[in-house]
Amino acid sequence: MTTKRPRRSRKSQRRVGGTRSRKEQPISIVAIDGETLHVTTPYNAKYVEAIKNTLPRKSRRWNPTLKVWAIEAQYKTRVEHLIKTYFGDSIVIKDESSPLQQAVFSASQLAQDMLQVAKNDLAKNIDPKNLLF
Repeated sequence: MTTKRPRRSRKSQRRVGGTRSRKEQPISIVAIDGETLHVTTPYNAKYVEAIKNTLPRKSRRWNPTLKVWAIEAQYKTRVEHLIKTYFGDSIVIKDESSPLQQAVFSASQLAQDMLQVAKNDLAKNIDPKNLLF
């Protein structure tokens, strides 16, 4: 006779150690190339909604690879205001930029651009007659 193990709750199944919780994630604004800011904050649904409603669509983009908002530098004061509104006035915003962060951003952008080109080329070269369904 085998005994069943009790199911663990979702909370207890989470990986422990090595990763930061969302609340511990530092808030930072990093100037990448003089035109783009990378904004990192803990997740807050109302803050995300405010970013989407306040900044023009072409001026902001979520980068899922780096988990940052890429925002045009001209909106820095608006972003700082939103951060203070949704995360508190006592928050200190780290305003930094490092060559490594710039290189990671450039490599990520290049990879995304190359993937898009490959998808476009693939779409052009596929003959629907040759597809097997």
